Amino acid sequence: GYGRMGFVVARHHPELSFVGYECVSERVEEARRCAITLQLADISRPDFAPAAAACYFIYDFGSRSAIQKALSDLAAVAKMRPIIVIGRGRASRDAIERTQPWLSEVVQPKHFAHYSIYRTAEPPSGTCPGFAV
Repeated sequence: GYGRMGFVVARHHPELSFVGYECVSERVEEARRCAITLQLADISRPDFAPAAAACYFIYDFGSRSAIQKALSDLAAVAKMRPIIVIGRGRASRDAIERTQPWLSEVVQPKHFAHYSIYRTAEPPSGTCPGFAV
C-alpha cells in the first residue's frame, strides 16, 4: 500500500528502520513525500529477492501465487537466520498455515483478530521490539 506500516513502525519504534515494496509508482512517490522508505518493486517477479531483515510483514497484496512466491522468498531467508513474519489477511495467514510448516509449526504462532505473528526461532533480544511476543 502507501507505506502505512512504515508510519506505525516510525511512531512506536523510531529506532527501527522500515523498507516497504510497492509496484505502483504513484504510491511510492506519495510515501516518499511523507518520508517513508518505499521501493518500487513487484515482489511477485521471479528475479525479486527481499532485503535482509529481522521482521517481515506480509498481507493479502495480490494473487495466491504471488503470496506463495513471497513466502518462498522468506523461506530462503529463514535458512540463513531466524526471522519473524507478521501475517495480515486471510489469504496470507491461510497460505502460511497450510503450506509453510517451517513458519507455522516450529514455534507456536500468536494469533490476533487481524494478524498473526510467526517466528522461525526465538529472536535475539532487542530485535523487532513489540513483535517478538
